[in-house]
Amino acid sequence: MKPILRHSTAKHRRFHHTRGSTRHGLSLFEVLLALAIFVGALAALSQLLYNGMRGAVQSKLRTEAVFRCESKLGEVIAGALPFQNVSGAPFEDDPAWTYSVTLLPGLNDQLFTVQVTVEHPGATSAAGAKFSLTRLVRDPQIFVDALAAQEAAAAAEGESSSSGSSGSN
Repeated sequence: MKPILRHSTAKHRRFHHTRGSTRHGLSLFEVLLALAIFVGALAALSQLLYNGMRGAVQSKLRTEAVFRCESKLGEVIAGALPFQNVSGAPFEDDPAWTYSVTLLPGLNDQLFTVQVTVEHPGATSAAGAKFSLTRLVRDPQIFVDALAAQEAAAAAEGESSSSGSSGSN
């Protein structure tokens, strides 16, 4: 029978001892891999944050443009602003905002198409805002002429009634 050889050298025991034990640290590859994952996630999150902030600014500018446009169109229709073409006029409260009023002939001679455009130029296309509203409006001169005719008729009626009452005395 052959004798069984046992390896009892110190070197061999040390090898078996480290092979069965747990590790006490991270390798350089694992550290670099974790760092790369962290930097990639950080880059993605910063891009999401930037897109969210840009969207919020664009939304705020667009909303303000709508309110300013409705306001100027109301002023034109109410007669607070002259019923004429205006181009690139600044707002009184914020000169960075400008408005334009365009009057076009309507479907008939009593109607006008009024278009109001409000614009806020920005350093980039993402930082700017522009909005337009178009509305059909009756010619305000028709109302002025009708009021003048009504006043003239009332004055003529008042003169005829006063001359008729003075002649009967």
